Amino acid sequence: MILNLNNDPIGANIISGVSYRHSINLPAEIKMKISHSLHLVLIGCLLLNPFAVMALHHEVEKSPETTTSDRLPNNEGKVVSFIDTTGYTYMELENGGKVFWIAAPTTKVNKGDHIRFVESMAMHNFTSKTLNRTFDRVIFVSSTMIKK
Repeated sequence: MILNLNNDPIGANIISGVSYRHSINLPAEIKMKISHSLHLVLIGCLLLNPFAVMALHHEVEKSPETTTSDRLPNNEGKVVSFIDTTGYTYMELENGGKVFWIAAPTTKVNKGDHIRFVESMAMHNFTSKTLNRTFDRVIFVSSTMIKK
């Protein structure tokens, strides 16, 4: 059902970016309740959304956990192997016995380098058309740093 809350005979009212062409005559009291309800919902969404974003952002920024003396922080690893392609460097990293792949903007690395990275997104069963290879899991990173 499409409503025109202002009884506009032309049907040209736009509420929330949607044009309503049919009208239903509603008492002013109901129109006011609907209007207030919509405003409360919109204000609630606007107020609560930044907190959700901040909470997610905060989780990402937690200090990396370490479990053993051999284990590096979760956003670091030692280069086991690497593959350079146009625009990306794929690095196989080892951290505390776990081996995983990251894809970073082109980076000059050597086997054994200690890499710290900023994770952007992880993908499972990712197929690189350039390499003609499917990775079980690859972490796309926005930046890397070689630790000395």
